[in-house]
Amino acid sequence: MAIAIGGLFGAIAGNQIGQQLDEADRAMAGHSLQQSLETSPVGTASGWTNPDSGNSGQTVPTRTFATSNGTPCREFTTTVNVGGQSQEAYGTACRQADGSWKITN
Repeated sequence: MAIAIGGLFGAIAGNQIGQQLDEADRAMAGHSLQQSLETSPVGTASGWTNPDSGNSGQTVPTRTFATSNGTPCREFTTTVNVGGQSQEAYGTACRQADGSWKITN
């Protein structure tokens, strides 16, 4: 899960909103991202909320496809909400041999 979090939240962490995410926020976001990529149908949002910080977010898979070697991949959007401000990011993730999803761009 750390690979996915680092790949996605690296871009978000560089801005003011991302700097306000604590470790629990990042863990919840990463878990939600993995679950969404694994189980959510295209167009269906799945979210997370940290009751301690009040921060939240959601991920929506937007496309499912396979690479030329058959690796399952998904494009997605994710939104992080911190203190009334939102940051949206887009990405593509592919399933790894161990079943986790790794962001490829």
